[in-house]
Amino acid sequence: MTRSGPTILAALLIGLALVPTLIHGYVDMRADDGYTATAVGPRLAGLPSRPSDRLAGWVKKTLDSDDWSEREYQKPGGGHVSLFISRSYDLKRLYHHPELAVAYGHDLHEAGIQPLAGMTEVPVHVLRGNADQAASLALYALLYDGQFVDNPYTFQLRTAGALLVGPRRPMTLFFALDQTAGAGTSLDGAVVARVLAAAIRSFESQTPSVAKE
Repeated sequence: MTRSGPTILAALLIGLALVPTLIHGYVDMRADDGYTATAVGPRLAGLPSRPSDRLAGWVKKTLDSDDWSEREYQKPGGGHVSLFISRSYDLKRLYHHPELAVAYGHDLHEAGIQPLAGMTEVPVHVLRGNADQAASLALYALLYDGQFVDNPYTFQLRTAGALLVGPRRPMTLFFALDQTAGAGTSLDGAVVARVLAAAIRSFESQTPSVAKE
């Protein structure tokens, strides 16, 4: 190998190393699938709703999201289910314990992953309240590139290569919270589960106006 050989090889390696930096740092390539959180209807599972008072600045700062929605769906007899939907290209902000941000101040613990009734393809992360918040039940689901995510850490390993060199794609977080669900409430028939399922169906029923990379 001539003296220029190692030099060329080093230049190629440096060039390859710069690809992720160019894609995500300077060019900021993003794949827009044309879906939006705000398309989910104001009436789900037969329940009317009203907007919450969450601030756009908080969502941008905390989740790096400009595409989001939060509404309070009124339960028969009183109480409501809060439904927060956010889309972000900063995936970790959504999949890494979203309850610590979205449900800040609520004392919740993880209670496993279960499928939604009638939607076995949707793994739902279940959170239940502790102590004096034992009546609380929160559910969330994560959607990325048409697939629902069960284990965020396995997902991170599986997509690391594509995320490193390809355009960024948005993840969608669906987070539903019912503070008056009742201790030990089953997901089957729970209002919060019906609202979450209806939100996912509403989101997936969109006809995207844009789909580009």
